[in-house]
Amino acid sequence: MIQLSNTSKLENLPKRYEHCKFENYIGNEEIVNELKAWKGSESVVLLGKVGTGKTHLAVSLMKNSPLFNYERSIFNFGRWEVEKIQEKARCLFLPVVELVFKLNDVVMSGGNKSEWIERYLSYNCLCLDDFGSEKITEAARQNLYYIIDKRYRDMKPIIITSNLTMNEINEYEPRIASRLVEMGKIIQISGEDYRLKLGG
Repeated sequence: MIQLSNTSKLENLPKRYEHCKFENYIGNEEIVNELKAWKGSESVVLLGKVGTGKTHLAVSLMKNSPLFNYERSIFNFGRWEVEKIQEKARCLFLPVVELVFKLNDVVMSGGNKSEWIERYLSYNCLCLDDFGSEKITEAARQNLYYIIDKRYRDMKPIIITSNLTMNEINEYEPRIASRLVEMGKIIQISGEDYRLKLGG
């Protein structure tokens, strides 16, 4: 028995980005076509200045995530059966500032930080938005490294947007830069600040 679901499972998406899709992105069409071909197995790092549409593309990428297959056992009429399921990847949109704030809050309130990190790691696809905008503390650096390294080891994709260059990410944490390069595509987005352009 095969169950099929085309419903996008994109969690924690702010209202501001609900409209985002490839069709209404204003920018480099070559990049859009490259991202449309994403198979969901490799990571994608989108780098560029403020306002160049990195978050728009990251959200579009998750909405366009491919179907994946898995199996689960179900108890059916007195016997166990294997059910094959094909559905959209379960994706989480997570601004890095929100991640750092949440983990700090959990630690301060005596909660279990590992439990929250494992929750983030459980998603088929994780988007860390605006990497490098957080206050750089040793705790933040280690938490981000752990999350990226764990997905690297488990061969799970991660989508990252950042105003930093790869050289600056390397200065931030060389181990993170090294893993991101091996995990998939590094895409540089050029252009003017779209928000300022609209305001001007």
